[in-house]
Amino acid sequence: MGTARWRLVLPLVLLLAGGCYGAKLLRSPIAVDNTEQRVRSLTEQQALLNEEVRKLQEALARQEELLRTLRADTQTRLRELNEGIESVGNRVGDSLERRSLFAPAPAVGTQPALPLGVSGAVADTAGGAPPLTPAQTKGIYDEAYLDLNRGNYSLALVGFQDYLRKSPNSDLGDNAQYWIGECYYAQRDFRRAIEEFGKVEQDHPRGDKIPAALLKIAYSHLQLEDRAQARKALRDLVGRFPNTEEAAQARAKLQSLE
Repeated sequence: MGTARWRLVLPLVLLLAGGCYGAKLLRSPIAVDNTEQRVRSLTEQQALLNEEVRKLQEALARQEELLRTLRADTQTRLRELNEGIESVGNRVGDSLERRSLFAPAPAVGTQPALPLGVSGAVADTAGGAPPLTPAQTKGIYDEAYLDLNRGNYSLALVGFQDYLRKSPNSDLGDNAQYWIGECYYAQRDFRRAIEEFGKVEQDHPRGDKIPAALLKIAYSHLQLEDRAQARKALRDLVGRFPNTEEAAQARAKLQSLE
């Protein structure tokens, strides 16, 4: 009787066991699909993060380039300013000494002579607004330069363009044109940056900003993934201005592009 009972129960046990195992087999592909989907999602997220990191690194590199250029320009301007102050001081001292030796004493009751076009303390401006003085145009340049340092590239761009319109032949003309190129470069408008950097030499063939402009032309081509034009600009810089700091940077960049 016991044997007969097992003969009836055993197939039922096997059927139930097989059913449970089969259900697991049916669920296994679903679990694998879910895992693959999660892996793909994580991979896509990692790719997006990598792209964001790359963009941030590029932005930091551009900022570092700009800050390095600004520091060098500031040091040059400070040196020139100190030399100018010393020169003016010497000239004023010599002038005062000569006047004290040779100028006659003013007569009692006389009034000092007024500049042409001045009546009392008020200038005659009937002919229209007077042109800006060198100090006023220099103030436009300085304000644009401050905006550039603050990262206000749009305002800096307008300021430098205004300065060039009002003082196109000044000693700072090539600097202003160079900073216009930097404003476009900082805003990732690399094609316009190349155009504006090119105007540095075109409009100011004797300016001292030409090497820096050539270097940034090369960097702009690299940003546009045009290595051939970048190498051409770098070689031009090294060949024409071999003893400049920009030429040293160009040589290093050429080696990295080999």
